[in-house]
Amino acid sequence: MATVKVLTANNVEIEYEVAGVGDRALAALLDWGVMFAYFFITYEIIKSSSLQYDLSFTFQLVFYLPVFLYHLICEMFLEGQSIGKKTIGIRVVMLDAGRPAFVNYFLRWIITPLEFGIGGMGVIPLIVVAASGKGQRLADMAAGTTVIRLKLKAGLQSTLFSPTPNPDYLVTFNEVLSLSDKDLNLIKTVQRQIQKKNYADAQYFAEETKAAICKKTNITSELNAIDFIDVILKDYQFMATQKHN
Repeated sequence: MATVKVLTANNVEIEYEVAGVGDRALAALLDWGVMFAYFFITYEIIKSSSLQYDLSFTFQLVFYLPVFLYHLICEMFLEGQSIGKKTIGIRVVMLDAGRPAFVNYFLRWIITPLEFGIGGMGVIPLIVVAASGKGQRLADMAAGTTVIRLKLKAGLQSTLFSPTPNPDYLVTFNEVLSLSDKDLNLIKTVQRQIQKKNYADAQYFAEETKAAICKKTNITSELNAIDFIDVILKDYQFMATQKHN
């Protein structure tokens, strides 16, 4: 499965799996469902009012414009997700680990109708996604984007906790409780990826993560970054376990 690096809000790079054809197709079907529901509800409202007779231009504007702008507006304000993408758990991101800007979302949006118009109602774009190796259709290639699967969904027990520390374990950083479950899941993901890298890359990756943790928690530590991450996870696990006992 192809992967892509994504820059988090804490400026830490995380590798995610690229969304497959099935994920994108299902998200698209859900989005079409949302748009159809909007058409139906809006039509029923306008049909029962005087707008259909007196303000035909307004009718056209209210009826079609939100659907026409649907993906552009959603991706801009929902951080690269439409309602369908959010439901499935996928997101538009940049291939270079940056965050998409308006121009990237705009390029995806403006090219999509042309792509699907000549693409056999979506068949060719899906083939391009499957063949590109980076989960990109033509609009993604033009915008420098792809779509990833968000993997930080599992519960805390399955993603964060390792074997329970010794009952006599001594906590090093009490500040870890200021971190959220989402933060800790992210740190655990970083730890797993560090283990797959050579020492130089792992050290750099860990240093960036340590800096982000220290900034958020006001922790000061001279520990090696890789060891620091390990201690942070053990401290949190122990304190969370004690809290719920």
